[in-house]
Amino acid sequence: MELIILSTMPIPKQAIKNAKNALRKRNQFKDKPMTSSGVKTAKQLTTGYYSKNREGKIYSFLARSIKAQEKNPTKRRQVAIDGWGGKSLYNYLKKKRG
Repeated sequence: MELIILSTMPIPKQAIKNAKNALRKRNQFKDKPMTSSGVKTAKQLTTGYYSKNREGKIYSFLARSIKAQEKNPTKRRQVAIDGWGGKSLYNYLKKKRG
């Protein structure tokens, strides 16, 4: 058996809070927001880290969703955005990318 260690990246504390709140709030909806990928990401973020291979997915999702939320805000979309770390993680990744 081969052991693979993924590099992990620390994240802003607000992003951790956002992810925890999203996992809690999604249960208030009959048709729960967030895909399985979003739930996986949120659970990973609650640990305080994310795997390096998810960075592009997180950035891409947040860029699209935040823009859509500004044009047409919905509660479900906001829960999904928070599950992926919210604006705090988006701004962190944006600065990191340069």
